[in-house]
Amino acid sequence: ALVGLATFIALYESVSTSLVWIGLVGILTPTLVGMLAALYPARVAAHVPPAEAVRYE
Repeated sequence: ALVGLATFIALYESVSTSLVWIGLVGILTPTLVGMLAALYPARVAAHVPPAEAVRYE
């Protein structure tokens, strides 16, 4: 992530604004989808009592 950020900062002035927005959307969209995809199972698992979760193992 840091290498990508450094590259983005270095190339920022040579890239048009529309390409910058496309890049940001291309990075932020999968990040948001990944966070939401991880949030749902975590919330479901948080509501399962610990004894019930380990009973079938």
